[in-house]
Amino acid sequence: MDEYKCTCCFDDIYINSEKKLFYIDICKHKICGECIEDHLNKHNKQHCPRCKIPVTKKNVVSFDIEERIYFNQKNIRSKLTEIFNKKRHNFDTTPLYNSYLEQIEDIIYMLTNECDEKKRKIIEDYIKKYEKENQKLIEENNVLIYENEKKKIHDIVKKEGNFYEITKHRSIINKSHNETFVHSLVKENPKLFDEIKVTKITESQPQPLNPAIKQDTDIPRRRFSSEQDLKKSDYAGGYDSSIVFKRCDTEFNSTIYLNI
Repeated sequence: MDEYKCTCCFDDIYINSEKKLFYIDICKHKICGECIEDHLNKHNKQHCPRCKIPVTKKNVVSFDIEERIYFNQKNIRSKLTEIFNKKRHNFDTTPLYNSYLEQIEDIIYMLTNECDEKKRKIIEDYIKKYEKENQKLIEENNVLIYENEKKKIHDIVKKEGNFYEITKHRSIINKSHNETFVHSLVKENPKLFDEIKVTKITESQPQPLNPAIKQDTDIPRRRFSSEQDLKKSDYAGGYDSSIVFKRCDTEFNSTIYLNI
């Protein structure tokens, strides 16, 4: 690949992983580490070995091949998925759909790694031809994908509301005035929401269920009509007669032994 070749020694750094590749940020010429060392340090030359433009060591920047390959593949995939956007419903069988997905991956791989310009040209011509012949279907699928994505986002926002934003950004102790919380998906996709309903929280005291109750003594005591109802109430509160009898027995025996 010419993209990963040193412009001085023409060594392919993509194949020879022991070498490091650099580029000059002014003219964008790529030079391997050995040529940079030989040109700038040994011969003390302050210009690009290819175009002779004046440079310093600060103009020499490391060229991360793995990062470049990753972003290159990411950009290619992003463009191709807008063109090759068929879904399962566009095929009669699942094997045909899987074969279609494999074909897309093969194209992405070849565009990312293919060094032969003739082969790249053939692939690019095929993509242009496919896009032209399937333009209507591509547009229909893109609209369908957009609507499905919009529905998913709306369903999530409707289900979660503003609960997580409130608990994340607002402390229980530190209250703020007229604080507004909006779901993160609404912020990320404002065009998908024509009307945004938000929750406003203002600093206010909690309202009691019964304003007439000021103290604990104002709470009315429950009255029981029979002894059976009273026992049921005790059991509901966690009362267990065996525990009471055991505790009484322990205290009684300890009292006897102490007196002896």
